[in-house]
Amino acid sequence: MNAAVLCLCAAIAGADARETLPTPQALSELLTRDAEQSELVTWKIVDDGAAIESTIHREDGEKQTIISHLVIVPCPGRPNLILAGHVVPPSDDEALASYVGPTNFGALIDVDQNLVLGLRGQDSAALTLRAWEDLTPALKDLAQPFADLVTAHPERFGQEKTTDEVKRTFINPPQIQTRCIINEVIGGRGAVARRNADIIFACSVLSGHGDRNLSRRYAFGFKELLTSELAIPAKQYFAAKPTQEKAE
Repeated sequence: MNAAVLCLCAAIAGADARETLPTPQALSELLTRDAEQSELVTWKIVDDGAAIESTIHREDGEKQTIISHLVIVPCPGRPNLILAGHVVPPSDDEALASYVGPTNFGALIDVDQNLVLGLRGQDSAALTLRAWEDLTPALKDLAQPFADLVTAHPERFGQEKTTDEVKRTFINPPQIQTRCIINEVIGGRGAVARRNADIIFACSVLSGHGDRNLSRRYAFGFKELLTSELAIPAKQYFAAKPTQEKAE
């Protein structure tokens, strides 16, 4: 799947992000540019930018080390746009359970627009309405592969209930078809507070056969993208050559 996502970037809309940010180190330095260290939490970029080692200093003198890994979600057809972030992988260590998932070291990056939007906070609210409207189609393109995953595997995303409800209306249930449709991208100045102002993709999941259909609301954000199979490890992403083609 990851290799396929990389190949999708061949139909091009702009400059490749790797031309501006050519290494994991350069990308990690951008993602941590405004981050502060404190007496309680310190961190450093390691593995040539592919990871961040964070240390929590406890009052009793004990220390806990947490490693997060840099991943990139490329946008099909728009190599200028990427979602990048450091993610703590799942672990059998119970002490790490509360840290698993995306860290604050992440952002949506559009090198054509000289744009960086942090994963949390009100960054998208700084965009004018026109700028947000211009960005929205690209965000939908970024999120469409995730919506396709929901379509292909609704049970993995908690959407099997709708399918089961439709099946109950048939004596002999046929094959139920499911589609996840992105209706709206919620963000910018009109953002609804959710997950610390994460940009949200509001969807409808349609399940049915023939004239019997049910629709349920579904939503996901950058967190889900960064922890999905669409996220490519930094070393793999940067090992691929930047795309050179331009759109007609």
